[in-house]
Parts: sequence; C-alpha cells; structure tokens
Amino acid sequence: MLPAVIALIAVGSLCADGDYAKIGTPAVVFATAIKGFFVNLGFGPAAADATFTVISLAISAFALTSLDTATRLGRFMFQELFAGKPGEKQTSLQSLCSNMYFATGITVALGAVLCLSGYQNIWPLFGACNQLVAVPAFLGVAVWLGKKGKNNKMFYFPMVFMLLACMSSLVLSFKGNLEKFANGTAKMITEGLQCVVIVPIFVLALILVIEGGKVLLQTDKENKAKASR
Repeated sequence: MLPAVIALIAVGSLCADGDYAKIGTPAVVFATAIKGFFVNLGFGPAAADATFTVISLAISAFALTSLDTATRLGRFMFQELFAGKPGEKQTSLQSLCSNMYFATGITVALGAVLCLSGYQNIWPLFGACNQLVAVPAFLGVAVWLGKKGKNNKMFYFPMVFMLLACMSSLVLSFKGNLEKFANGTAKMITEGLQCVVIVPIFVLALILVIEGGKVLLQTDKENKAKASR
C-alpha cells in the first residue's frame, strides 16, 4: 500500500505543475516526480539526477522480477492442471503439458498475445488480479487465528473491501469490453481476449471466496460452541 500512496503523491505533485502525461512513460513520470522531491528538499542537481537514475532502475527491476514471478507461477499452475492424481500413470497429453519447458512456452506465448495490444490495455486486469491476492491472504490469516481461538474480526473489513474493489474492477472491465463489441470498435486480440481471461478469473475467485468463507464461518461456529460450554 505504501508504494501506491507514494505513487499517488508523485502524480499529484506533477498535476499541480501541468500535464504529467506529456513527460513520458509511467516509469519516467514517477522517477521525475521523486527527483522533484529531492530538488525541493535542497539537494543539488547531481543528487537529483542520481535519484532519477536509481528510481528508474528500481522500476525496471520491479517489472523484470514481476514478469519472472508471474511466468513461474503461471507455469506451475499450468503443470498442475495436467499433473493428474498422485500414483496414476500420465497420458501422453498430460506428460506433454506437465513438461516444464512446454508449460513455460505456453505461458510465455499467452502472455505475449495479451501484450500485443499494449500493456495499458491489460494493466487494469493485472492490477485487479494483483490486489485480489490480498483476499485469500486475509482469509487464510483469519481462519488461522480462528483455529487458534483468537480474535480475527479485524481482517473482515479489509478482506471484504478488497474483494468488492477487485471484483467490481473486473466486472467494469468486462462491461466496457462488451460495450465496445456492441459499438463495433472492439478487437478480438484485445477486448475479446480480455473477456476470455476475465471470466475464469472471476469464477475462480468467487469459488475460492465461497469455499474459504465456509471454512471461516465453520471456525467461528466452533469457537462460539467452545465458549458456550
């Protein structure tokens, strides 16, 4: 959350000086804003330029590590889909799809297809999915605390808030794509592919929340039953 707050402050500071979009890419905009902070703090031009370079490098490193992590996780999930049950003999298709190199190639290829339309078109989906990870994290901690017999109510509000925010973002993206199809301005490689990705993400997130919610409610019932004895 802290990087998001810093990013909002950075963009807000540039908005006061003019149109920040003319500065360049989002990475350049952020680095320029942080450089401006150092200038206003009294640092010299050399320190400000060094700050710009370091921030640009940090953003590039973050992008590369995020890409690496996403590719690895995507490959793991793709392999697990075709791994089969433990002890069972794999079919030829399962053996091929669970192969590390084949699964990596498919994951990279699908990511490349999504990027053909430009990162700005898939960024809302990435943002929603990225923040949606907080929901099972809150849910898992809440269940763990419940199992320990400790208070877990402090996780309910942020969990529900993140769930509603992320799911509504996916719904709005899907609705916007459908409107483009209705207007005849949509493209299958962009809006069409996004819709194909949004639907399973939404359904899987809903299933996860329902199943996790059942466990959480069951845990709370057990704790109340123990307390009443």
